[in-house]
Amino acid sequence: NQGLMSNIIFVVGREGVVVVDSGASLQIAQMSIRQLRTITKAPVVGIVNTHYHGDHWLGNHGFVEAYGKDIPIYAHAGTRKAIEGGTGTSWRDSMLTWTNQASSGTRIIPPGKDVDHGFILSLGDASLRFHHYGTAHTPFDIAIEVPEDQIMCVGDIMMDRRIANMDDGSYKGTFDAIDALIRNSKTSIWAPA
Repeated sequence: NQGLMSNIIFVVGREGVVVVDSGASLQIAQMSIRQLRTITKAPVVGIVNTHYHGDHWLGNHGFVEAYGKDIPIYAHAGTRKAIEGGTGTSWRDSMLTWTNQASSGTRIIPPGKDVDHGFILSLGDASLRFHHYGTAHTPFDIAIEVPEDQIMCVGDIMMDRRIANMDDGSYKGTFDAIDALIRNSKTSIWAPA
C-alpha cells in the first residue's frame, strides 16, 4: 500500500477539473491521475485540501508534477500554516513508516491559496462552495459543496461506518458542523474523503 487511505474526488467542469483531497503520496496521486485521464482529458486547474492530515494533501506533489507548479492549491489558512510548520514533515515521515517506505520521494507541497467559509470557485458549469463551521475533525476543516450535482465533499467531518479520530478535533464541533451543513446546503449526497 502506497498510502491509499483516503478518497480523492474529481469535480469535472467545462473549464477543467478540481481535485478535492489529493491523496497520501506521490504514488497515489500518480495512480489517480492515470484513472482521471481515462475519464476526461480536461486539465486539473485546482486542488483543494480539506484539512492538514497528510493522507489528504501529500498527493499535491503528484498533481504539481503533472500539471505544473502554478496550479492553485486551496485550503483554510490554518491548514496551510500547519503544513508549513512541523505538521507537514511529521505527516510525510509517518506515511513513510506506515507504507514501509513505499511512499518514498513524496515532497511536501503546501497549499498556497487561503480560503474560508463562503468562498466560491467556478468551473463554468460547475461551482465549488466552501463551508467552514469551526473545529470539527480538525480546527480548519473545509467541506466543499457542488450545488449543481447536489454533492457535498465532507473531508473527514464524516466517515462511512466509523467515527473519525478526534485527536485534533471535537465531537461536539463535528456534530455542530454536520448540522450546519444540513441547514446551509441542498445536497443529497455526502462524499467522505
